[in-house]
Amino acid sequence: MNKKPVKIFCSYSHKDESFREELEIHASSLMREKLVEIWHDRKIMPGQNWEDAIDIHLEESEIVILLISPNFIASDYCYGKELTRALEKDASGHAKVIPIIIRPTDWSGAPFSKFQAVPKDGKAVTIWDNEDEAWLNVVQGIKKSVKEQIQSRGRSIQGKGLVTFQELISQEFNRLETLYEKKKNCNGIATGFDELDRIIDGIHRSDFITIAGRPSTGRTDFAINLAAHIALIEKGSVSYFSIKYPAEQISRCLTSTVSRVPSRDILRGTLRDHDWPRLTRALGMLSDSSLYIDDRANVTLSDIITQVQRNEKISVVIIDSIYQLAGNEKITESAISQKLRLIARDLNVAIIGLFPVSRDIENKWDKRPLLSDLGNWHCLEEDSDVIFFLYRDEIYNKTLDNPNRGLVELILAKNKYGPVGTIFFQYFPEKSLFYSFPEDEKTDRNDCVNEG
Repeated sequence: MNKKPVKIFCSYSHKDESFREELEIHASSLMREKLVEIWHDRKIMPGQNWEDAIDIHLEESEIVILLISPNFIASDYCYGKELTRALEKDASGHAKVIPIIIRPTDWSGAPFSKFQAVPKDGKAVTIWDNEDEAWLNVVQGIKKSVKEQIQSRGRSIQGKGLVTFQELISQEFNRLETLYEKKKNCNGIATGFDELDRIIDGIHRSDFITIAGRPSTGRTDFAINLAAHIALIEKGSVSYFSIKYPAEQISRCLTSTVSRVPSRDILRGTLRDHDWPRLTRALGMLSDSSLYIDDRANVTLSDIITQVQRNEKISVVIIDSIYQLAGNEKITESAISQKLRLIARDLNVAIIGLFPVSRDIENKWDKRPLLSDLGNWHCLEEDSDVIFFLYRDEIYNKTLDNPNRGLVELILAKNKYGPVGTIFFQYFPEKSLFYSFPEDEKTDRNDCVNEG
């Protein structure tokens, strides 16, 4: 059994501070036995960003305690923000919510009313004849939940328990056989680009992937290529949160990518006869796919969580872009990055976040981005599982004889699944289309630049 203390987050109104102190006094035996760690906002250190601290500890919590009173109900922060996230964590199975009724209040119909409250029968602590007896009942309820949490955690860590080497070999052989039969070169969801799949092992659920680059390098178009392949070829469900562009523009780019008809022709209606069959087929494929677009400019992390929870089949979430999302949340870059990592793991989805590289890169001699060019968002280096930058040399070298015209370099800067390095792609902006270079063409890229 895992003896690591269960992390408890205490949500309460500061007007009920004395009750929070009473809870800690009566729960001291649980803390002394190292069964629990109780965190509340009075533990925030001087100079620490209090919103970030609350968000981080709330995300890490395994049990969320609500000290229910009229003041709690009236608090926009407790009732609105902390309670909302607690309910989301409970719905995803990553935390348990325990309401403690400390003072008489009307909580029938409240979002937390579906949970078993303590003390017994939801009778407020202050109206018990003996308040010590009420707190004893509260602590006994908490202790029971803590032990269930530890047992559950132990089962998840132990998995199947002891297994023989023969069983492990059998499992591995079955996995390899499945990959061979499906002709897949990766364990994750295929991106449609064989070399990228080989290096990052595809896109894995619970991973946080960052795609970064300067404007005009094709970040959005590359994400659209990924979304189209995953939804149409891999038959996966993709949620595309477009904070930058309206849904109509993303839809038009998707149609152009799939049909190979230039988006400007689709926009203006200047179609040729042979465009119509390709366009009709592409629209039919996209209509039948599980690809969803949300273009709200003010979308928040809570909105993303809610949308994904409503559709359990979603495997990949694309956010364009993380930078704009930060403006909607009004919290630090570090908090955004950590939340995206936690959401990916909590909801078991891959999150692909697009990010604009700092303009400071323009002052460098070699303008290929590095991890240091993430600037204030250096937290992405720690929280992302995979980071790659897109670079187009022709943006800076516009001469017609530039041998890199039409090429995009995908620079893998962080890859927990293997090596880092550079992959070359052929890019057609007018069709929002990326092509991989076949192995035998990489040594003579000039032959490919003007194709298409």
